[in-house]
Amino acid sequence: MNLTMNGLNSTMRKDYVCHHSSFKKVDKDKNLKKSKNMSCPAKISIKVKKTTTDTVKKDKYVKEGLVAEIHIFFQHSHTINTAEALGNLRSSEETRKLFECYFSDGHGITEAIMYHEGKLELEGNEIAIANASLNPKYRTVQHSHDTWRQNNLGPRIGIGVLEKLKSKMSSYENNGIKVMINEDPFSVVICTPLMQRAHSLSYSKDIVFVDSTASCDAHNHSITFMLTPCAVGAVPLAVIITKGQSFVDYENGFKLAQKCFGIDGFGGQQFPKIFITDDSKAEREALKVVWPQSKQLLCRFHVSQAIWRWLWNSENNIDKSDRPILYNYFSKMLTAPTAEMAINAYLIAIDISNEYVLKYPNWVKYLNSYWSRKEIWCLSFRNYETHGHQTNNFSEVCVRIYKDIVLSRNKADNVISLIDFTCTVMEQYYIRRIRKFCNGRCNIARLFLNTIKRKIGYLAVENIKSLDNNIFDVPSQKTGEMYEVNISLICCTCEKGRLGSFCKHQGAVYFFYEQKLPNMPPVTPESRHCMAILAFGENALPISFYESLECNLSNDLNENKNTVNSNEYQNVQNNSISIDTYDITDNMDSEAKINSTTSATKFKEIIDLMTEHHNKFGLSTDALHTYLKKLTNVKTRTSWETFLSTKGKQIPLRHVSKAKIHVQPTSISRRRLEVTRGSKRLTVGRPPSNEKVKKNKRQKCLQINVKMNQPNAKSHGTSH
Repeated sequence: MNLTMNGLNSTMRKDYVCHHSSFKKVDKDKNLKKSKNMSCPAKISIKVKKTTTDTVKKDKYVKEGLVAEIHIFFQHSHTINTAEALGNLRSSEETRKLFECYFSDGHGITEAIMYHEGKLELEGNEIAIANASLNPKYRTVQHSHDTWRQNNLGPRIGIGVLEKLKSKMSSYENNGIKVMINEDPFSVVICTPLMQRAHSLSYSKDIVFVDSTASCDAHNHSITFMLTPCAVGAVPLAVIITKGQSFVDYENGFKLAQKCFGIDGFGGQQFPKIFITDDSKAEREALKVVWPQSKQLLCRFHVSQAIWRWLWNSENNIDKSDRPILYNYFSKMLTAPTAEMAINAYLIAIDISNEYVLKYPNWVKYLNSYWSRKEIWCLSFRNYETHGHQTNNFSEVCVRIYKDIVLSRNKADNVISLIDFTCTVMEQYYIRRIRKFCNGRCNIARLFLNTIKRKIGYLAVENIKSLDNNIFDVPSQKTGEMYEVNISLICCTCEKGRLGSFCKHQGAVYFFYEQKLPNMPPVTPESRHCMAILAFGENALPISFYESLECNLSNDLNENKNTVNSNEYQNVQNNSISIDTYDITDNMDSEAKINSTTSATKFKEIIDLMTEHHNKFGLSTDALHTYLKKLTNVKTRTSWETFLSTKGKQIPLRHVSKAKIHVQPTSISRRRLEVTRGSKRLTVGRPPSNEKVKKNKRQKCLQINVKMNQPNAKSHGTSH
């Protein structure tokens, strides 16, 4: 604190007082909170004297050019180097700049404080941690955050938000981000570089998922995501922020998005063939106005969930025991493979001669209203154009990513912060996930393709008929019926392939004839390189970098043999397809073969002896059931060895993920008689006075909840 005074003999005078003085402070006794007023007399007094003819004559110091007087009163009335004294110091300028960097990186007030304290703890200086100039208190950091937010994000509401947003437009453009604003009605469209490149994907002109959420900022703006499927799941095409979820809000938001996409939108087609949404009337009508050429379909899950909620609504007076029965009537309509079967299921569901239907005329009326829109939700009226996507689960996942990862379950300050989070955190999250796929660290597609390989083990190349126009006939495993695989249309006439999913019949054509289909699991270098271009653009590495580990070996082997030759598949044991590039059994040494022969002989002796004992002594059905269950749970070589060596004692009756490690048998033998003989670890401490009943959470699975005849669990809050 300082005090400035002017005198007759001085130009300037200042007194610097201790910040624990009583200068401009409430009296200590009147301060309800902790007071800094210690009435400290310590101060530094500075006086600069005038230089005149008179002062030069009278003052010898002025005559010598020493015009300043400094008086130091260093007697404090409080401690100086204690933790409490250091905790009252002001934050330094360097510390304030550090916290501004934390805020710019996305940290909140508490996160920034914890991160900063963690850095100081690593230095091991306890005095620095107690020093408020280096480690400021919460209120100081809060003030710094308010100042930073005002300078970078503008006010929470009002005209200042739009003015701040317009001032940041040049910054967005310099980073290749398209941000378009409409003031009345308010709407914002965000299209990051990743989203712009996503419009060049082949599926972007075929199918787009649209879903909205809210409760993401202080003023509850609605956020709409537009996504398209790709090799890694789905990537956003745009993020639209509107004031609400009315028809006018959606219409202006979609029109602004259409303007933002331009002629390159949706793969240059400027509209997708199909939109998959939930049953939001305002959203669907707005999509129809902006993109009338597109077909709209409802998410299969949301339709089923709406039916089940209607049945559980107390206003509809449906008996609890009748709810699953009526739901199953609708489910047969929804999943019918043909239009004729769907019509028959509908007639059964509204047949008043049925005792269940007769009781509820409101059910018949409700079902008729749904049937009038059967083309948008009934699966029998869909075809391969959906590419196997019947739900908008990708949208649900995107909403969760946005709330959990992008916003860390904290509401943003205003629209500007929503835009900044979308352009930075969300963009980098998708790039990291795509990079993980490109670098071969995602095995889901490979494992799925291996599953298809095992399923077509009953086939040989001569079983498949190659017809004209890229059409193949593949027999069914159970009935022998021939299914037609059309490479051009990317579909199959089987139930799964009819809707555009990759089925085992298409997999057979891929493995036997090397016909690559766009809907097959993305395991090729081309698919990884395509995703790399999506993530990194021009900075993507060449396709050779994304080649498979077995690429060179498989190419060498393919020079010596024809993989589509029917003679090769006749020589494969049991007409199955080898999943490896080469057979490792060709390299087995003679000792391994001898051990294998010996093991087979011993195993045959075991089987013969067990058969003899069974014929001699017999066995109860319960014991056989238990033994079979243990044998079924053997999944690996190690568990098989354990089964043989322990007679099945160490094999659990049911498999539990993250199962606990069993205690040693000697520990069980030392337990007293009244203690359980189980193999789990005993809990420590005093035993509970009463048995605690564990209440399991309701599963988030509609079919299970229908079977249990209970309401379905919600995946999101009420504002979703």
